[in-house]
Amino acid sequence: MKMMNDTRLELIKNAVLKTQFKNNLQSKNRLQRNSKAYKDFMKEETRQIEHYKSLDDNYNVWSDSEVFAKTHYKESYDSTTKFDNEWN
Repeated sequence: MKMMNDTRLELIKNAVLKTQFKNNLQSKNRLQRNSKAYKDFMKEETRQIEHYKSLDDNYNVWSDSEVFAKTHYKESYDSTTKFDNEWN
């Protein structure tokens, strides 16, 4: 019986130490997240991400190449494609 109580108390002690360690770590993280340097870093990081997202947008792309060719190169396009279906 004494051995069971000793192991039980040891388990409780380890659980308390683990909880205290976790709480201490969380409070340190909270302090870091609230610091001015961290907030400035995250603001700059967010600005850079938004900048790179804007670079991914290509406003000069045409989704349909046939429409583009007919719109801008009508005569050349027609003269080069009129015999495409007459190969055989």
